[in-house]
Amino acid sequence: MPIIFETEHIQTDRYQTLIMRQLTINLGITGAKEFLTRWNIVVMPLEASVDFTEFFEHVEGETNLGIAWGVTMPKSGNEGGDIYCFINDRSNMFIIRSNFTKISHELAHGILYALRERSRCIREYDEPAGKAGTEANCYVTRVHDQYYGRKKFRTYWIRYKFIWLPIQMLDIWDILNR
Repeated sequence: MPIIFETEHIQTDRYQTLIMRQLTINLGITGAKEFLTRWNIVVMPLEASVDFTEFFEHVEGETNLGIAWGVTMPKSGNEGGDIYCFINDRSNMFIIRSNFTKISHELAHGILYALRERSRCIREYDEPAGKAGTEANCYVTRVHDQYYGRKKFRTYWIRYKFIWLPIQMLDIWDILNR
C-alpha cells in the first residue's frame, strides 16, 4: 500500500525517501516492498491526533501538539496494520529532523512486529507508557528501550537547499540481529 500523506506543507518526496531508506536498511529491498503491501503508513498533521486520544491516555505526562508522535496498530497474525504518524506540517529543515525521528520510531514498531516480535518482554528502561521491569509486547518494549533508554540512532544526510542536513533514524539493527 502506498505511503499516504494527508499534509499540506511538507515536502512529501523527502519524507517518502527517508521512509523507504529506513524500511530498506532494516528489511532489504524485497522486504520493504512486502512491508508496504501489508502496512498502511499515513502521515498526518499533529492536529489530526485529537481523533486518536485513546492511544495516549495511559501515557504519564501530557502530550503536546507541538511534538510529533504516532501510533502503530498491527492486525492479527502477519496481516500488517496501520502506522499513523502525526507531524508538524511545516516545511523547514529543523522540522523535518524532529518529525522524522518520530516517524522512524513508529516504523520500527511495525518492522519488529512484521518480523517476529510478538511475544511479551520486560522493559529495561523507564518510558512514558511504563516503568522498567514491567511487561509489554516486544515490538513495543524493544523499540522504546532503544529510543528512551539506549538512545540509539543512525544519522543520515540529505540535501536541503544549499546545505547537507543530518537526519536521525532510530537504529534497530542490533535488535533485528539478536
